[in-house]
Amino acid sequence: MKVKFFLWLLSSMLLTACTMPASLSSHASRSSHTNGNDIAPVKKNPNVVVLTSQFKHQYASESVQVLNIGDEIKITYLSDVLFGVGGESLLPESTIQLTPIVNLVKRYPQVMIRIDSFTDTSGDALKNTDLSQRRAQVIQQYLITSGVRSTHLSSKGYGGSYPMVSNAEAEGRRLNRRIVVTIKNIPVPVHSESTQ
Repeated sequence: MKVKFFLWLLSSMLLTACTMPASLSSHASRSSHTNGNDIAPVKKNPNVVVLTSQFKHQYASESVQVLNIGDEIKITYLSDVLFGVGGESLLPESTIQLTPIVNLVKRYPQVMIRIDSFTDTSGDALKNTDLSQRRAQVIQQYLITSGVRSTHLSSKGYGGSYPMVSNAEAEGRRLNRRIVVTIKNIPVPVHSESTQ
């Protein structure tokens, strides 16, 4: 189990890196290869670093993964943390898993949140896409009722597309059933802006 989870974590990091928008990846490469005539490296938003660390502490579980990619935070939940098997209603205890995001938005209401939902490849592909879309919308609606502005949220279901590991075994299918919440537009602290 731990080996498969590590592979899932590694695959997630690689997939995220591979799907980075070209504008970001080219900017990152420019920033890492500077000389005296080039643009100075972009400083990392200290809020993102601190919040990533806080999220990792709050989600001390193998079922939730927190990554810092550039100035975004990605929180990946295995679907069984939030939903029953084949279900589209949040489990009663799953709201605890979403509380750190709600608290973040109360502190920084300007953040933007994207919710991407995935299933495994078992069963009908269209039904899987529909289920993943409904799950993403359920989380979006929960966040709206918790005070997140609807204009700061987006959601999409991808069904069995983009598996992280093989769907051949039950554990692989479990790892592929996931919800990825991406948080961006996290403000830079005022004292950091004044020192740049």
